[in-house]
Amino acid sequence: MIEVRAKARKWGNSLGIAVPKSVVKKARLRAGQDVKIFLQEKADISSAFGKLKIQQATQALLDDIRQGEE
Repeated sequence: MIEVRAKARKWGNSLGIAVPKSVVKKARLRAGQDVKIFLQEKADISSAFGKLKIQQATQALLDDIRQGEE
């Protein structure tokens, strides 16, 4: 599998993604050929901050982790 990062651009009433020439050559793509694209959403971790409530002190958590390693 080849991973490519690209920006979607306005193309008429649609969005288009340009595939770099180096990727076209490597994947041996041809005009009109079907391709499969996997989209990955950006992770937004900002909403997670402040949500996790930990009942133990930090040192107690570290001690528990160390005990699990033994």
